[in-house]
Amino acid sequence: MLYRLLALSLTGTVLNNQGKLYKSVKESLQYVQNKGVHIVFITSHPFNYVKKLTKTLKIEATIVSHHGAYISSTTEKPIFVRRIQEDVTADIIKFLEAFSCQIRLTTEALSYCKQPEEQKQLRAKAIFTPGDRTPYQVRFVEDLKELVKNENLAPLNIDVQFEDGEDLLDAQQALKGMFDEIDLDIGPNHQLTIVPAGVSALKSFHYLADYLGISMEETVGIGYGVEDLEWVETCGLIVAMGDSPKYIRERADWITRSAEENGVAYMIMEHFRKQHPIEFLK
Repeated sequence: MLYRLLALSLTGTVLNNQGKLYKSVKESLQYVQNKGVHIVFITSHPFNYVKKLTKTLKIEATIVSHHGAYISSTTEKPIFVRRIQEDVTADIIKFLEAFSCQIRLTTEALSYCKQPEEQKQLRAKAIFTPGDRTPYQVRFVEDLKELVKNENLAPLNIDVQFEDGEDLLDAQQALKGMFDEIDLDIGPNHQLTIVPAGVSALKSFHYLADYLGISMEETVGIGYGVEDLEWVETCGLIVAMGDSPKYIRERADWITRSAEENGVAYMIMEHFRKQHPIEFLK
């Protein structure tokens, strides 16, 4: 099988769990791109952060970011964008302000949070950091509702960090009944992610493959955790990292080494060195 597209998640694959990028991974991604293989990053991280990462990698790539709400290459205009409407965003903020929580509105450029009280400054800056070492660009504002109104802000996703798990469940249930325009996902540490209705990494990945004229049989997917499973198991070749959870590895066609052991580089060099450049095959 000729594989024309390589899709990867970031944390635990391209980057290790401390956010470190190894030189061998960088070189392997350059190598596979030189063979004419299209590189795609699929992640919940903001587009701007991943775009900066591709500059470090010195590659061109297409990025499926913000849980699938934003698809764009690093050099061209966006391919797909789905936002949460301004009026819906304002109503969601108004509702959530009744709870003890921190709200973050995220666009492709940066994130917005309410300016915390002085004595809570350090805590507020760290509130989203457990298990998430991505250096977000954050703009603190006095009033999120005013920001949405004055700047016509329509975010790609809204992240909410609750102090209490019961509040999270109550808010989730209420939001489901109040808005048809959004979908909800509960994460670890009392986190709730709000995305535009119908958006997912899986749907956006398939949309992109159709856009590029590439069948799923011609794709390789390298994933690490549960958030990657839905899209990676639809690829023609399913690759799990060596330290992925057991149920991820059990679904894989190919198990590589861990990120600490340069697993992405190992997989690429073992597999793609046998594949002729796509331009040559044409």
